[in-house]
Amino acid sequence: MTNKNNERYSTELKATAIKKMMPPENRGIRQLSQTLGIPEATLYSWRKKARIQGNATPGTKKNVEKWSSEDKFLIVMESFSMNQVELAEYCRKKGLFKEQIEVFNFITDMTYFINDTKWLLFNIIKMSNLIFIIKYAIKRYQII
Repeated sequence: MTNKNNERYSTELKATAIKKMMPPENRGIRQLSQTLGIPEATLYSWRKKARIQGNATPGTKKNVEKWSSEDKFLIVMESFSMNQVELAEYCRKKGLFKEQIEVFNFITDMTYFINDTKWLLFNIIKMSNLIFIIKYAIKRYQII
């Protein structure tokens, strides 16, 4: 049965399914498919859309260290501007520890640092190549 927007499932059912994929439940697609009677492909599609909208949906991975980088980053983004009280409540709601989020923050910072360092090294190499070319041109054409 479809509604007027040609959607087969209600928005409430979608929200419920996505919520069950999120911490602290972290229910897997296969389990949700069997429980809710929704095809796995549909649930994967909903999870993908939820991630695009910025929701961490790690599925069955209860071990936080096994979450995808994308899910960890989404947790960092969700909790970035929270004060200590809000963060504590957020952690209880998500089934996380504050220290885990601190590790996610550290990893995110290190990733940006490494990328910035790669960019810097790339530009240093470009500059050293340019210096080599200038020195070669000076020597070759006896400019100085």
